[in-house]
Amino acid sequence: MDVSTVEKEPVLKKSVGRISRLFQKKGKKMAPSVSSLSFNSEPSLSIVPSQHKAHSINSTLNTEYLIASHSIHSDSPSLQEPETNDSQSMTSTVHHTPKSYLSRNNSNSNKSMDIQQLIQQRQQELKELDSHKSMIQIETTRLRKELLKIEVNGERLKRDMDKLNSNYKQHLLEVRGSDDTLETIKQRLVDLRHRIQSLAVDILPYAEPVITTEKLCTLWVNLKGPIEQLGTPLPLNRIQMLTEKFMMDVLVQNLNTNIFPGLSCNQEYNQLQSWFNRYDSTCKFPTRLRQEVTMILSKKRGQDIEDLWKKCVDRTWNHLYRGLQKSYPLFLTHHSTVIANSTEESPQHTYSHQLRSLVEDTILLGSIIKGQDVHITAVDVKEGSQLLDTELMDDDDGSTKGVIAFCISPPFVAKVSHHYEPLLKGRVLCRPADA
Repeated sequence: MDVSTVEKEPVLKKSVGRISRLFQKKGKKMAPSVSSLSFNSEPSLSIVPSQHKAHSINSTLNTEYLIASHSIHSDSPSLQEPETNDSQSMTSTVHHTPKSYLSRNNSNSNKSMDIQQLIQQRQQELKELDSHKSMIQIETTRLRKELLKIEVNGERLKRDMDKLNSNYKQHLLEVRGSDDTLETIKQRLVDLRHRIQSLAVDILPYAEPVITTEKLCTLWVNLKGPIEQLGTPLPLNRIQMLTEKFMMDVLVQNLNTNIFPGLSCNQEYNQLQSWFNRYDSTCKFPTRLRQEVTMILSKKRGQDIEDLWKKCVDRTWNHLYRGLQKSYPLFLTHHSTVIANSTEESPQHTYSHQLRSLVEDTILLGSIIKGQDVHITAVDVKEGSQLLDTELMDDDDGSTKGVIAFCISPPFVAKVSHHYEPLLKGRVLCRPADA
């Protein structure tokens, strides 16, 4: 072994130890190649004896020594590289951290500004809504005041209207004698037909087909032949039909506008009415004359008028009662005068009182009809020759054409303007036109 090599060995060890301590002080950031040189080279120095290897080791150690020396005195690049990398990393951190921080600050600042703008916008909207709310409240108050005024005016107008209606009804009562209209009069006529039908049904069980058929033929001078054509004896439904026809024929005379039950001036009235109809095309004067005469019967009735009115009721009732007594002798056995003066309660008396009530109501209905502004009358039907008019009449058997054989109840019409309109259809029985 070379002596120089041995002598240099302690110096090398000291250098290596100094380098190791230096690495430890630098945070143990020495390169792996340098740390491996510290102890792995010792076995090679002690074992290999050859000069070539010694020279190689010597060259290696010199190189390491130079490196170590350069590291100590000059901070060699090999040793400084980690530190340099660390410095670069720190520098990068130092250089980059403010940028990201500023970026975050800018972002937060922008968000803060957006929130503030949104708050300001919402506050402005709230102010506008408050202003709109105030306007609405003012408008609501104004409208409530107007509504209150309208309600007050409405109540006043309603009171005025009620007063006008009351005055109008009073005026109608003074002019017409009643507050009835065309509709109520029509309903009264329908009720009259129902009452007649009910009385005919009540007396029908006491009919003797042969006797009743014979007596019914005598009630009309011109209808004996048509009645016999219905059958001898008559079936019960035809007996009821002819009984209703007889009652209506008697009562309808009191519904005509040219007869005033209770007054003795019917003839004079008809003459004056005829003169007005001839010379007054507007029909105002005939209408007012008829209404004024009706008012006498409805409100200004004196004792003399009352007596005449009762006589008219008695005359109509006697005519009705006697005709039924002939046709139904088994039921109405007593004379009409006996029934009128008797207080006995019996089916005959009850039926007689019902007939009288029917007559009184019919005469009252006649006065109501005469007091109307329009002319209401029963149509004159020519039995045996007039054809069926389905707009004015209904056939009992449902026929739509034919010649009228019997008029059970005449149709009623009302004169509107210058023409007549149907108020209540009549009820008839037809036979074929070629019979």
